[in-house]
Amino acid sequence: MATCPGGLAVIALSLAVLMAFASALQQCTGNFGWVDTIWTLAVGLIGAGSAEPRHAALAPEWVRNARTSMFFPLRPGEGPAA
Repeated sequence: MATCPGGLAVIALSLAVLMAFASALQQCTGNFGWVDTIWTLAVGLIGAGSAEPRHAALAPEWVRNARTSMFFPLRPGEGPAA
């Protein structure tokens, strides 16, 4: 959850900018796999960056889950080269 009032707008704008980049990259390379790869990476990184613990006691568990979420899109065998 975002804490600032415009947090959701910032998240939406970030994803829109990254998808515009993905679309431009796809047009340049002709490889549609880039769109899926960038979307997966963007959702993982922005989602982990915008998440926050609700209680201080959950912070260690939250950090572990955020790290897992950030690196999940980078798992082997995924992406346009697969």
